[in-house]
Amino acid sequence: ETSNLPTIHFSKLEVSNDILLNELIKLKSGKANIEWLFQILTPVINNSVVGVSKTLHFIAPSVIPIYDSRVISAWNKSFEGNEELSLKKHKGDIAKVLFYTTTMTNWVSKCNETDEGISLRDLELVLYYYGKKIDANKKLQNE
Repeated sequence: ETSNLPTIHFSKLEVSNDILLNELIKLKSGKANIEWLFQILTPVINNSVVGVSKTLHFIAPSVIPIYDSRVISAWNKSFEGNEELSLKKHKGDIAKVLFYTTTMTNWVSKCNETDEGISLRDLELVLYYYGKKIDANKKLQNE
């Protein structure tokens, strides 16, 4: 059985704990440098933007959406052929997750202009469940 807990390599943290903690506190209010957090934490947490997005999401769920394989599957399927929303146009995992995070945050703001009850988690869950269905269909086709 594999653990869902991330592997954390504290020795790869290239800033002081105080600087990182200060930025994580700012994250909760949406004022952090998200790109910097991903750059600093990706080598530390599973060497993965997915691990970092999940970690940051649990610290600030209204600021950082989870970015994982199911969300990516749903995003790619939903915006196939749409150059403006393509993740593929962004070079590197950090650029992709930052584009996704910024786009999702903008959509929540837009949704809240007419319905203040829409959260980042609501939009993220739509992608998650759609991605889960896509992955299940792929699995069935491969059997």
